[in-house]
Amino acid sequence: MHRLAPILHVLGLVILIFSFTMLAPLVTALIAHDAAQHAFDESFAVTLAAGLALWLVGLRWRRELKVRDGFLLVLLVWTGLPAFATLPFLIYAPEMGFTDAYFETISALTTTGATVMSGLDTLPPSLN
Repeated sequence: MHRLAPILHVLGLVILIFSFTMLAPLVTALIAHDAAQHAFDESFAVTLAAGLALWLVGLRWRRELKVRDGFLLVLLVWTGLPAFATLPFLIYAPEMGFTDAYFETISALTTTGATVMSGLDTLPPSLN
């Protein structure tokens, strides 16, 4: 655990910071009174709690990260953040599978514009 804890500490900090990006669509949902508000409430809470837990796990372990730790950290960030970012899609539209939600999230985070969803005009403003 002592080798993985500093990596989890940094990963937790990144997830913790990322959780606050969910506040912008949450405010949009509150202003627009759209149906996705609960999805962002729950997603923010889960992401914040997970980030805080990971950050606290590695808090007492202090060591310099090595290059191989950096590779693992980048892998975990690029696979973990989209997993948390899929939560609003999965909570709002549970019929959407994890794979489709993950694809939509990666598309949004990388701004490619690719989509597997249909009926984008009917989505709430906070999810669109």
